[in-house]
Amino acid sequence: MSRIPLIFVCIALMACMVSAVPQSQTQGRISGADRLNQPEIAKCLQSINCAITFDFKPKCASDGRTYVNSRTIDCLNNCLKPNEQITIVSNWYCKDDAPQAVPISKL
Repeated sequence: MSRIPLIFVCIALMACMVSAVPQSQTQGRISGADRLNQPEIAKCLQSINCAITFDFKPKCASDGRTYVNSRTIDCLNNCLKPNEQITIVSNWYCKDDAPQAVPISKL
């Protein structure tokens, strides 16, 4: 068997394994949503008309929460006092929000 077909077989097998994992176990938690829904912050976000986009690029912020993307953090910062503003510390989920690995035996 040549290498090219073998590579395609491996890729197809990996795709099948990934698709067999339930969606809820492959995504992490967006813990920053709780903060955005706090009444005073939600009211501010509505009043400033900050357009939060839904392109999913999780960001870990300095408050230890994961937000959907950097635009969400920008909008939140518009509603916070300067000494309360947050920054991006990682271009992925925060440690406690990260997707959990599923043992192969559970697939």
